[in-house]
Amino acid sequence: MKEQQAEVRNIDQLGQPIDYSLLLEQPKLAAESILVALARSHIATVVNFPTDPESYINFTRLIGIPLLKHSSSGDNGSMDYIGEVRFRSDLAEEKRMPTQGNEELSFHTARAYTAIRPRYF
Repeated sequence: MKEQQAEVRNIDQLGQPIDYSLLLEQPKLAAESILVALARSHIATVVNFPTDPESYINFTRLIGIPLLKHSSSGDNGSMDYIGEVRFRSDLAEEKRMPTQGNEELSFHTARAYTAIRPRYF
């Protein structure tokens, strides 16, 4: 256990980014190193992260329980957790949600003000 803890500290030593390839090789160790980084400095940087939704959801399950999005139907797999951001020219400007307009969309989580708030984002 001490050897594993030393290895975890070396992976994210001084805030060094954690390479996603480690998740593929040693998922438990990578998840632990991410949690250590979050506990220490409230941020963890993961590099070389794939862009597919399934990888993202599987990754979040290593460090916690992903929250379903508000409009989740429960049968769309990983897309029940990930919101869609796209311009909706078919809607009048006053009817568009912030994720549907052409203005800048700030970094956010849709559940920031709900009763069960996300611990990590």
